[in-house]
Amino acid sequence: MILTEDREYFVNTEGSFWSRYVNTGRVRVISEQYKVENLVKAIETLKTQDNSIEFIFIDYIQLLYLETKNRNGTRQEELKIICDMLKDCAIRTGLSIVLSAQYNREVMSIPHMSEKRIREAGDIEHIASMILGLWNIKAKAIADKDHAKEHIRLCNQARNDYSIQTGIYCVIHKSRQLPSGAQVVIPYEEKSQNMNFAGAKKIE
Repeated sequence: MILTEDREYFVNTEGSFWSRYVNTGRVRVISEQYKVENLVKAIETLKTQDNSIEFIFIDYIQLLYLETKNRNGTRQEELKIICDMLKDCAIRTGLSIVLSAQYNREVMSIPHMSEKRIREAGDIEHIASMILGLWNIKAKAIADKDHAKEHIRLCNQARNDYSIQTGIYCVIHKSRQLPSGAQVVIPYEEKSQNMNFAGAKKIE
């Protein structure tokens, strides 16, 4: 159940976001069910029309499909082709393309997070320039005793050592600029859904 005050807060926050970012043209929100071939064309057209665009955010990769499918191919192979197409698009346009993705059902705690456990991963881990794993420390772990114990230790470390009561635990699975395996916790305000990157703390 959502409390009345919470509902009002979400409505006001949404209105503030649209006023501050969308209505001013800083962010464009496009809700379309593009097949990837048309998605790439749309991205390239947007960049041609507005050269100030720097980032494209796509939510999320497991919802992307090809217009022309190889009937004998697997879903993993299809996602590999999709990733290659988006990577080529990023190179041609000079844009940074950021995709969200889901882990598979094996990921039930922070210690389970791995780039190899991205659902229908294909070759995502090889094609992507950077892969970040995110976990809301408010969410409980559903795991065996050892993984649950480590999960609780990491969350308590964020809360007790760094005074971050609500935050996003971030694992750098892969990066060409930063050390892979590095872990940070980022303060996160649930109601406003704001992440305080300046207040992020590295987990040692």
